[in-house]
Amino acid sequence: MRLTDADLERFARQIVIPGIGVAGQTKLLASRVLVAGAQEGVRQALLYLERTGINAHEPDVGPAKTPASTPDCILIAGLNALGVERRTWLLSFATPIVWYVPKDSRLQFGIVRPGETLPHLDASPLAESCTTEESILHRVGACEAVARVAAVILGWEVTPTRGEVDFA
Repeated sequence: MRLTDADLERFARQIVIPGIGVAGQTKLLASRVLVAGAQEGVRQALLYLERTGINAHEPDVGPAKTPASTPDCILIAGLNALGVERRTWLLSFATPIVWYVPKDSRLQFGIVRPGETLPHLDASPLAESCTTEESILHRVGACEAVARVAAVILGWEVTPTRGEVDFA
């Protein structure tokens, strides 16, 4: 795949970042990411992934609907928004999973590599609608997660693999 002049113009700010360049941007454009979780976070993550040039989509609902190919990475926006069945299904892809959870002015985040399990966080399930504070945390969480997804796709070492930021 070659970048067009329009691609070079659109992604110029990313291409000049050390370690990305044209080869890295080409890799991002060729990648596929599955996005699942809380609607507010999914919406933000899809927007940020698209702006980065990463092909992303929400999976069809449930394990019965399997994508034609394994995604390069999975992003879970609001890990506590997923039930056990959905978590198990996403783990079955054996691909890195980047996740985050907004909770009480904090943002917990992490990366799960193939063969690892998703953490069971002490957090209540997310409500269908978000408060302004939760909406802001989802925007920050999605931005952080997209940066981690890009790093995973580019093969960069990402540390820490799990952490928390307190915005209080």
